[in-house]
Amino acid sequence: MTVERSRYDRWYGIFSEAYEDPSSVSSLHCPNCGAQSLHLVFRGDHSDDVRAIAIFWCGSCMYGLAPNTTPVPAGTEVTVSDTVIAPDFRIVKRDVS
Repeated sequence: MTVERSRYDRWYGIFSEAYEDPSSVSSLHCPNCGAQSLHLVFRGDHSDDVRAIAIFWCGSCMYGLAPNTTPVPAGTEVTVSDTVIAPDFRIVKRDVS
């Protein structure tokens, strides 16, 4: 018997891959539309922040995960900005059973 992963779980799985290797984001496929248009940005108050807000979305279908504070992976650039750095995308919600 095969258990299908929920939509949120598929998104979280791709986010986990992107988080582990941020340089791989451009080669990953969106779990919603299949496009290679995923973006992962870490936004913080300072460029040397060790924790920042991770913003993960698809530029093609405009779906993504809710921004969340997380440790910044080593060697990853933190975007310092008071301006909008991500478009207004639709949030994939966690399934509640």
